[in-house]
Amino acid sequence: MIPLCLVSHGQPAANPRLVRDGHALAEAGYSVRVVALQLQRNLVEHDRAIADKAKWQYEPVDFSARKNGTMSWNYVRARRRAAAALASRWPSEELVARAAGYASPELATEAGKQPADLFIAYQHNSLPAASWAAKRHGAVFALDAQDLLADCSAEPVALTRSIEMRYLRDCAYVSTMSEAAAKRLQETNNLCRAPIVLHNTPGLWERCSIVPPPDRHSTELISLYWFGQTIGSHSCADQVLDAMSRLPRRIRLVLRGQPEESFVMKLRKAAEDFGLSQQLEILPRAEPTEMVPLAAEHDILLGTQPGAELFHQMAIGNKVFTGMMAGLALALSDTIAHRELLSEVPGCGFLFQDRDVEGLTAKLRELLDDPSRLEAMKLLSWHHAEVRFNWEQESKILLQTVNTVLSRSLLEVQG
Repeated sequence: MIPLCLVSHGQPAANPRLVRDGHALAEAGYSVRVVALQLQRNLVEHDRAIADKAKWQYEPVDFSARKNGTMSWNYVRARRRAAAALASRWPSEELVARAAGYASPELATEAGKQPADLFIAYQHNSLPAASWAAKRHGAVFALDAQDLLADCSAEPVALTRSIEMRYLRDCAYVSTMSEAAAKRLQETNNLCRAPIVLHNTPGLWERCSIVPPPDRHSTELISLYWFGQTIGSHSCADQVLDAMSRLPRRIRLVLRGQPEESFVMKLRKAAEDFGLSQQLEILPRAEPTEMVPLAAEHDILLGTQPGAELFHQMAIGNKVFTGMMAGLALALSDTIAHRELLSEVPGCGFLFQDRDVEGLTAKLRELLDDPSRLEAMKLLSWHHAEVRFNWEQESKILLQTVNTVLSRSLLEVQG
């Protein structure tokens, strides 16, 4: 079997694209190693649960047991800070690699312990490690750019741009999550080949336990559903609560994820002030394989990318396609990528402007006044997930790309 190595600073439990690609490549007959930095102790059991069921080999670079006073962790943390400070003036390859993420040298060493024909970095900060391991074995490397980090003011933009300038044009391929993001990466990095688009879609098998929207039992209250790693201001839940308080009939808002305590406290206080405490529900994280059936318990998927930064404007999260797979109507913040999606699947949902509570209220009131329209949206989402936006379709793009890269690499070696 042809060996591949997937390299990530993010743990499997927090990196669905890594897990998804690993499964698809292993199922296609490749020998897949997943080398990932393990920092968050609360995710270790989730990582193990995912890896135990996988056909790929998981090799964590484990720093999850760190404590104050542990020399190795304190050293790694100090090394990154020092490297980041120095890289701002002298952006050498070694300094950039150490500044890009915790334990980059250790990640590179683990990835390079065994040969592979292709090393795939998951996110920009893993590119130096993947590149180093690939060079060690005379192989090629690629990037899955899960976010446009060079366009996000909350990220180290100069460092990210340095990584892009140093590595992207040498990548065998670059993949990302939307057409808008692909165009942006190609334009800003003068790439000869356009990045491929791999949408964050679930597989059709994930909805095998649920029935189509018309066959479900009707619920008393229309339910809006949002899920993510953490429940914070990016959920726009405060705006949704405000809109709910203006509606003529009750609906409920359900949020799933790890709460950011300060935000959730404010949210509960706002719900109490609006008289909506019984209509707000906070639920814990769930396993990735449970997300589609859990979403099917609701009516409208809330997909939010707040703000005007390109980072948000060009992103589409996995929650949007999970909602489609579960047969939910889509309530999406008005961004470039969301507009592109709804132009492909008209009738599946609606857009709303960030901070335009009155506009959101009007959109929700329309669905309350016309339940048949809501049901039509849900059915269209179900249909488009079945015929187009599913991992069975998307994985064909990944596998074809990897096959082409490996064939091209073999021809170059033989030539």
